[in-house]
Formats: sequence, C-alpha cells, structure tokens
Amino acid sequence: EYKGCKYQICPDNTLALYSFDDGELDYVEIPETVNDMKVTGIKMFAFNESNVRSVKLPETINYIEPFAFYKCRNLSDINLPENLKSIGGSGFCECTGLVDINIYCPNLKFSSFSFYQCSAENVIFNTKNVPDYFTSFFTEYKSIVLGNNVKEIGCTLLNKDIEIPESVKIITWGEMPSGVTIVPKHIEILGAYKEAIGSKYFSVSMGGDAVIPLIENKSMTEMYDGTIGCYLNTEAYNYAIAHNAKFQLLDDTIYGDAN
Repeated sequence: EYKGCKYQICPDNTLALYSFDDGELDYVEIPETVNDMKVTGIKMFAFNESNVRSVKLPETINYIEPFAFYKCRNLSDINLPENLKSIGGSGFCECTGLVDINIYCPNLKFSSFSFYQCSAENVIFNTKNVPDYFTSFFTEYKSIVLGNNVKEIGCTLLNKDIEIPESVKIITWGEMPSGVTIVPKHIEILGAYKEAIGSKYFSVSMGGDAVIPLIENKSMTEMYDGTIGCYLNTEAYNYAIAHNAKFQLLDDTIYGDAN
C-alpha cells in the first residue's frame, strides 16, 4: 500500500496499480517507483467507479488493462504517457467527464472499445494504428484529428468528418457503408488483413479466443452495397477493378472517347 493505492508485485519485479482505495481524493499522482520497483501498469478495475477527477500517470506506465477506469464519470483529466503500449477494451468505459483526449503514444495498441461510451468532444491521435469503429463509441465528439504518426486506420474512419493525413498508407479491411466512401490518393494498401487479436472487449492486454481475419478475398463493399470514391490508377481504383466493386471516379478529367 502506498498513498491510498495498492500495488501488485509482478514476476519481473515491477509493480502494477491494483486498486485505488481512497475515495475522498480528487487528484492522484502515481509515482514512477515504489520501494525501488518501477510502476509499469494499471490493473483491471483498479479505479472501478471511483470519483477521482484527475490522474497523473508516470512515464514508466506501459499498459492499462481492460476496465481499469471503468465508469469513472468524474474523471476529466488524465495524461497518457508516450511509452504507453496498450489500452485494453473498455479501459476507459463510460468516462463521461473526459472532454479532451490527446493520444501521443507512437507504439500504442488499443481496442475499438477502449473508450467505449465516452463523451469526449476533441480527440487527437498520434499512434501508428487507429482501429475500425473506434470513433463510433465517442457519443458527442466535435473533432477527431489524426496526427502525422498515424500510418494505418480502419475503413470506418474514411468519413467526411475526419481529415486523412498523407502519412496514412494502409486501410484495414472492414465493411464500407452504403453510399460513396472516398479513398485518398495516397493510400497504398486497401483492405489489409487486421492483426489477430483476442475477443473484442478484452483485446490487446487480455486473452480470449483469437480472432483471425481470414476473409477469403471478399470485397469491402460486398456487405452493404457501398461505392468506392477513387482517383484513376490509384490503389483504390485498382481494388475496385479487381473486386468488381462499384466505384466513382473523383478526377476532374472526363475519360473516354474524344467524341
């Protein structure tokens, strides 16, 4: 025990915050070390339904387990250390007090459900990968910004509300909605297989039956009769031709017979 928190000693002689017991504290600063052992993680349900408003995490934290901040509805201020590598599913489930979320963690992996039913208005991502359907769980967002560190996104992020930077080269496979989905010129891979993960709620830092996305070369537009908005001779155009998918050319030039 240390300053209202209990820690678990891990086999590698690091510590993980196991529970937060002082319900009267509004602000908690987690130390980098306790008894000369590094604090590297936040365990499942560590802050379960706590009234804490502000949490300062040290740079030594590299994982946050599922449900770690479950229903912390007063939580309005928390930093995500640059060295953070994983946030489990529902890690910040129903943290409705969060207004701004700034994720600058180059090697972070997180679940589509990591911020399930949050009400953050402004979200900035600077991670290599942003998963599919992630934004649909922000109930009231005003702006979602992808930074120049983002290389791969799920196809549901291809919508009019989100600007896709030129750093993004890969769109992972998913079900495109009905209507026209515009694919930028700079995309080099469309329909990439996703990484095998555990179950959707516990992905990243917990196990569960693995989900391996073998899709037998199906088209991304097959399920919902979607249309790919693309430019001539780009990856999206070639994908549409290869999969016999409906597409709409976005170029200003009219192609065809000069007559």
